Amino acid sequence: MLTALDRIIIATGDLPRAQREMIHVLGRSPSWVGGYPGDQTESVLWKLDNLCIELLAPVGDTAVCQQLRERIDSAGGGVYAVVLACEDIAATTQEIRENGLHPTEPTEGLTKDEPSGAYRRFLQSELDPSETAGIRILIAEHLSEPGELSPSLSVEGDDAAVFAGDHVVIMTAAPERALALFADMLGIRLALDKTFEGRKTRLIFFRLGGFTIEIGAPLKDPSDEPPANDRLWGIAYKVNNIEATADRITRAGLETTKIRDGNKSGTRVFTVKNEPAGVPTLVIKHD
Repeated sequence: MLTALDRIIIATGDLPRAQREMIHVLGRSPSWVGGYPGDQTESVLWKLDNLCIELLAPVGDTAVCQQLRERIDSAGGGVYAVVLACEDIAATTQEIRENGLHPTEPTEGLTKDEPSGAYRRFLQSELDPSETAGIRILIAEHLSEPGELSPSLSVEGDDAAVFAGDHVVIMTAAPERALALFADMLGIRLALDKTFEGRKTRLIFFRLGGFTIEIGAPLKDPSDEPPANDRLWGIAYKVNNIEATADRITRAGLETTKIRDGNKSGTRVFTVKNEPAGVPTLVIKHD
C-alpha cells in the first residue's frame, strides 16, 4: 500500500523566479534540474529528509502542459498535486480500486537532470479528480536506485536551512468527504480529528511516512448546496534553528512575520509573506 508522501508538486508559469524563491525559503540548492521529456515539462526538485518539493512548468502542448496552464491561468501558481509513494504500484492501485476509486493504469515515466545528464525512471498512476473533490493525487513507484537523487545541499549551513516537510494543508467544505477519501479509500492513518470552536475550524490530520496531511474545514451551518471542490493550499517546513532560518530568509529579500508560538504546544513558527512560488508557507520548530 502507500508508504510515504513522495513529493509535492508546485505549478508555476515563471520557473526561474519560483526557483529563486524556493532556494530562499528552503536554504538549499536543487537536487535535480531538468524535466519530463514525455510530458514536455520542466522541473526543479529539492530532496528533503522525508519528501521532495518539485516545481513544474509547462513548455510544450501535451495534455499535462494543458492541465498545468489551465491551473496557472485560473488560479495562478501554487500547490498543484501530491504524489504518494508505494513499493508495488500494481498491488496498490488494485487495492485502491477495491476501495471504490478508479486510478489510471500505471505507466512508465522518465525524468532527466540536465546538469548531469542522469535519468530516473518510475511508474505512475493518477486518481480521477472527479473522485477526489478536485485534488490532484498521483501514485508512484520508483524504478531507479534511491541514490540517483541526492539530498539538497544547504547554502548557508544546515542550521539555517529547512530539513524536512511538516505538513501540507488541504482546504475543504466537506470534511466527511475528505475523511472518507484519505482514511477509507486510500488507507492513510487518521492521527487526529478535532474541532476548535474558538477558531470555528475543524482540523483532520493524517500521517504517512513521517509527514502530515492536514485537512482544514470551516465550521458552518448545514446547506443543501453541493460543496465546492477541495483545494491544495499551503506547506509547512521543519527547521532546527528558527532564528537562524528567519534571519537567512529576510537577508535573502523575503518578508516574514515575527516568530511566535505555534498552535501546537512546544512549537514556534513564522510565516513567509507574499506566498513564495504561489504557496502559503509556514516554518516550524518543534521543541
